[in-house]
Parts: sequence; structure tokens; C-alpha cells
Amino acid sequence: MTAYVETVCAPDERILQLGRLHWIVYQPVAAFALATVIAIMVAQSGLVALLLFVTAIVWLSCWIARLTTEIAVTDRRVIVKRGLIRRSTIEINANRIESVAAEQSIMGRLLNFGTLIVRGTGAGIEPIPKVAEPLALRAAIGALNLPPA
Repeated sequence: MTAYVETVCAPDERILQLGRLHWIVYQPVAAFALATVIAIMVAQSGLVALLLFVTAIVWLSCWIARLTTEIAVTDRRVIVKRGLIRRSTIEINANRIESVAAEQSIMGRLLNFGTLIVRGTGAGIEPIPKVAEPLALRAAIGALNLPPA
């Protein structure tokens, strides 16, 4: 279980599914790394140093975003927490969920990531992009509103 989810769950609340961001969040890092390699090949040493610095900053930002984003589906609600210093949390009770959607591009289908959108009565969860295994999360959230068998 994750740290934030542990603190907000009731003692008798069960975690049904945990989610996280996909490794594709590092895509900008790959772009800067490629630019660095190109700068090395054309022998632009000043540019190489700058690109290495920017690549490190972008990598750190992506790593922190992936590490600090928590997504959980419990038997009562959906919980999403983002951020390290500036925290953003969203919780929606199961009885308030109207619909849930998972959007995937072709690349998303190949690598199993996508955008998860949970819509609730009166308000909804903002889209959560680059979620790993969005269909499993969608199925877990969709099962919340089913009557007990």
C-alpha cells in the first residue's frame, strides 16, 4: 500500500486496485538525451553541458512525479494523490461515480498506458494521463457500482 492511501483509509476499508504512472512519463528525458547525443556528435561542448543539466532536471522532475503519484481504488472510493511538496488530492465516493473512461492512443495500447477519466455527480476527477494499466483500473472502478451478487 502507499503512504498517503494508508493514512486516509478507514480501518475496515479494503484496497481493490492500486495504480501508478507508466514509465512513459520519462519520454521528455529521452528527447533531451537524444539532443545531447546530437550535440556531442557535432562537438558543441557548451551546448552539451547545458543539455546534460536540463536532462538531469527533467529526469528528476519526471521521477518525482512518478514516485509521488498514488492512485487507489478501495471498496468505498477512488483516491488520487499527486505531488511531493505541493500536494493535490482527489477523492470520489463510489456512490457518486457516474462513469469511468480509459483513453489510449496506439502507442498507449502497445505499451499499456493511457488517460483515466472518472466522472462523478456534480463534479469529476480531472484526467489522469499516462496511467499504467488503465483498463484494469477502469474495471476496478466500474465494479464499485455493481450490486452485490
